[in-house]
Amino acid sequence: MKTYRLARPFVWFLRFAAAFFTVILVGGAVASMQGRQDHTGVVVLVGWVVYVGAIVFFGMRSVPHHVTISDTGAVTFSMIGRSVEISAADIESIRPARFDVSRQMVLLRYEGGRVRLPTMFEGFHDMLNRFQELNPNIDLDKL
Repeated sequence: MKTYRLARPFVWFLRFAAAFFTVILVGGAVASMQGRQDHTGVVVLVGWVVYVGAIVFFGMRSVPHHVTISDTGAVTFSMIGRSVEISAADIESIRPARFDVSRQMVLLRYEGGRVRLPTMFEGFHDMLNRFQELNPNIDLDKL
């Protein structure tokens, strides 16, 4: 059994980005409230923070943080709040995610669904080789 984890610099970058944007948005809310009688700017800013926060939260819930591949071919993708277990034989293709010009995400399609994988896993290429060992029919043409 082998477990692949997101690279630490990538995890720290995500944490830093979340903290940075929180400070900027809270600072913007405080600055917009000073010296004004109407709080229209605050309402718009709070609505924007909720909207962006929901996109980030639900987006991060769909990205695995750990991938475990057992010797029997079972693959487990562990995400925030849930995990998906499939057989390596069910994997159909692994391709770059659409509209991802930076090549930071790949889309793993399997029978019954798909999983977005960041390429920032420690041992990412080893993980791809392991997938191909377990299932030689995986389409990796565009990687």
